[in-house]
Amino acid sequence: MQIDKLSIRQKRILSYIHLNAAASNEEIAKACGTKVHTVRFELTNLIESKIINPCIVVNYTSIGIQKNHIYFSTITLAEEKRNLFIEYVKNHPRVAWFCDFSGEFDFGITFMSKNIEDFDISFRQFMSKFQGIIKKRQIAVNLSWSYFGKKYILNNELLTPPVIVDYPQKIIEIDKIDNSILKILAIDSFVSQQKIATELKIPLSTVNHRITMMQKKGIIAGHIYWISYSKIKINAYRVLFDFGGLTDNMINKLKKYCREHPNIVSLIFTLGSWDMELGIDLEDKYMIHNIISEIQSLTKSPTFNHISLVRYDDIKWNTICPGVFE
Repeated sequence: MQIDKLSIRQKRILSYIHLNAAASNEEIAKACGTKVHTVRFELTNLIESKIINPCIVVNYTSIGIQKNHIYFSTITLAEEKRNLFIEYVKNHPRVAWFCDFSGEFDFGITFMSKNIEDFDISFRQFMSKFQGIIKKRQIAVNLSWSYFGKKYILNNELLTPPVIVDYPQKIIEIDKIDNSILKILAIDSFVSQQKIATELKIPLSTVNHRITMMQKKGIIAGHIYWISYSKIKINAYRVLFDFGGLTDNMINKLKKYCREHPNIVSLIFTLGSWDMELGIDLEDKYMIHNIISEIQSLTKSPTFNHISLVRYDDIKWNTICPGVFE
């Protein structure tokens, strides 16, 4: 399946559901101007073809969880050793996102922690498994994440609002029950509430109430379908920008530019080795140079460096990982 081979109906459904995965077939049909049985048919095909994968969106910042982005390269590994390495990282309970790239770095991960001390201890334990394997790395703390969706599917027509995760003014305290529920949802975002109740040995009404309250408080920001790049034949990039620091004016300009650009799907502001990360999807891979040039002109930063990484399908993708609740 390619983007340009999709029908208008398929594009409309895909554009709507990938930011609104919890919607019922009836809601999707109404929003997309089609029939319920058509939605059911198209949705089944998208799932069975592994074009879309469901994920829960947890506002990790609201409960005081920290995301750390690490990009690194490895020495040349034999296929068997490389596969073991990938399997270990993919299944690590503190890794929420894991992707391989071509470019300056071989891999990127999101490593989650409760605070800087927790990160130091947990990440050193993680790294101890790979002494002599990892030859270069850079680290930055995630300050905010905006996911605009794949606006290019419908020529910039976005049917649902973007997902924005930002640091709150006040951290929300959650107890062991909420912790346990989020831990289960981090593994299977569409697990039934009855199954959660059975696993935790608590009443179904308690599970329903807790999930409803976490949604009202913004801890659970929603559900999305993550789209596989190779399945829709899109050139995907992750670009790391260093401006030598960002002013409020620069941040506002960048937010507006990224929100309006049809090919920019995500915006992350960070603190550390770089200032900003962009997720960019392109049918024409040479457009990446235009976007980078426009950002440089927009910010007029005297210090401007960037690293462009060609992104393959994510090996693992979640907004939160179960290990951070332990």
